Amino acid sequence: MAAERGSIEKGEEVAFGLSRQIAMKELPTGGPREGVIAEKKEKKHLAEAEKELEILLTKKSDQVKRYGGELTGHLLLRYQLVYCFFLIAK
Repeated sequence: MAAERGSIEKGEEVAFGLSRQIAMKELPTGGPREGVIAEKKEKKHLAEAEKELEILLTKKSDQVKRYGGELTGHLLLRYQLVYCFFLIAK
């Protein structure tokens, strides 16, 4: 057991006690990673969808162009709920 304790303590000392210099080639290069880029694209698409819904809900002429009449009933409610979801998700 004493031998095991000594090896554990030495291992911890090496892992936590010593520091090393990092070579320049080990440092990350380039711009933002793919995850950051994908997140920005998703936010942009959500903002565009929110804007489009806002225009559709406020302009009756756009509703007539797209659906052949004004939004009423459950369809209007559905669009309003989706728009509210976009506002909450910001």
